[in-house]
Amino acid sequence: MLYFLICMQYSMAFFFDMDNPAVGEDFEDDDDSGNDNNSQDEGENEEDESEETDEGRFTVELHNDLPDVELNWVLVYDAARELEVWEIQYERMATGGATIYHAYDGDILVALVEGTEEAIVSKIEIRRNQQSVYTVVNEMDKSSPGSSKGVAFDVELHNGLPDVALDLVLVYDAANEKGIWDVFDKVTPGESTIYHAYEGDRLWAMIERTDEAVSEIEIRRDQSLYTISEMEYLLSPEL
Repeated sequence: MLYFLICMQYSMAFFFDMDNPAVGEDFEDDDDSGNDNNSQDEGENEEDESEETDEGRFTVELHNDLPDVELNWVLVYDAARELEVWEIQYERMATGGATIYHAYDGDILVALVEGTEEAIVSKIEIRRNQQSVYTVVNEMDKSSPGSSKGVAFDVELHNGLPDVALDLVLVYDAANEKGIWDVFDKVTPGESTIYHAYEGDRLWAMIERTDEAVSEIEIRRDQSLYTISEMEYLLSPEL
């Protein structure tokens, strides 16, 4: 019986001590300490995630110095994802305008005349250890050597050969000043297609699904229609 009374006395003392403000504060301090630790851990995790997201990124400036032309800047190759894309980064950049672009090494952008999807006036490949400012000037891309030449324009390519379908091949890319082999279209007899050209591009017309080249076209700005009406067998492109 004595033992039972002693236990009851200590139990009642503990129960009433819970109402003691000092005891309550001790419990609240313990809870707050735990919350603070959790908040600190969450903050560190968010900071780590932010660092991982921004790793490898850097900033460059894009400028439009073309007179009376608004530009849209479009990402066409995302180096971070190693993926060809078509993502507008900046719209309606006025003459004299500029913006900051957060780039990854190897990103490729094109500048389009606003309101079009074909009139490419500049194509740039961004590199970390090269320049930090890219400017479109006087209808010529001066931002990186060899990246663009002049302004793209449309020409019509017409197949005037009877009963012969043609594959159209770009064999010299004037914008990048290099030999290339890019089968970009096919035209059936009597059909035409529109080609988005740079002056100096060189094209071959090949008999469909063969290695036989029957016509060569060198694009000039002062000619808008090219008709393939005679076959002249060629050898191989000078790549």
